[in-house]
Amino acid sequence: RLGAVPLSLLVPEIAKAGGDIPLNAGNLTGTVEGFVLDRILSPRQAIEPLMLAHFFDAVECDGIVQFQHSGNSPVVTVTPADLAVADNAATPGFSLTRGQETELPFSAKLTYLDAQADYRQAAVEARRAIVHSQRVSNAALPMVLTQSNAQRVAEIWLQDTWIKRERASLSLPPS
Repeated sequence: RLGAVPLSLLVPEIAKAGGDIPLNAGNLTGTVEGFVLDRILSPRQAIEPLMLAHFFDAVECDGIVQFQHSGNSPVVTVTPADLAVADNAATPGFSLTRGQETELPFSAKLTYLDAQADYRQAAVEARRAIVHSQRVSNAALPMVLTQSNAQRVAEIWLQDTWIKRERASLSLPPS
């Protein structure tokens, strides 16, 4: 059990259990008020609830695992000149795909430890008003949150799922 730990210190400590891998979590901000590991988990399984609650991703770059908050500025911008497509090609060198609405959740439910209710387990739910889906996404966060913070996480998680339904495929030259 841990309490009131900066996210930038907690994530590397958990990741150390996976071996001696180079990583950088220095750009992570925020504090974890309480975090419980109540069973044996891989480092990835232990970090995933933190990623959901604090909105960060893990990426590998030059052999270093980098943890960074979602929504940061783009790492690279790809222009049409960067695509591996002949000038007279019939296809544009990219395609955009949008996931079907019925495959996306209309509701996101989170369970968490409520800081204002003697650390009892509590739940919140976010819903989309008008959708043609019956799917529900569930997540159990083994961490201490206030109800308002948990509700905020659920709402952002649901909206983020809908935003990420669009995918791009690019034809790039060998690097």
